[in-house]
Amino acid sequence: MRLFEVDMGSARDVLAVLQGLADKQDQPAELPFPVVMNLLKPFGLGISTPDGLIALKNEVDPAGDVIQDIKDDGTVILNTKQPGDSQQDS
Repeated sequence: MRLFEVDMGSARDVLAVLQGLADKQDQPAELPFPVVMNLLKPFGLGISTPDGLIALKNEVDPAGDVIQDIKDDGTVILNTKQPGDSQQDS
């Protein structure tokens, strides 16, 4: 396994922790793009655009277990028990 793969998986783990906290509080979780960028900065993944986040999601969470959706503006919607805006629209 390459170090890059470990870092990408670690980024998913950080988002999974936030997902768990949102579920514990029975709240949906939407993370604005700047917040996600600050969370991912320590991993040095080179992501700087919403398209980069989508590529990350497709690589580390293709089934959508943690990341339910990524909006055009880069907002990440976590797959929580409580529906967020994107889940309510479905």
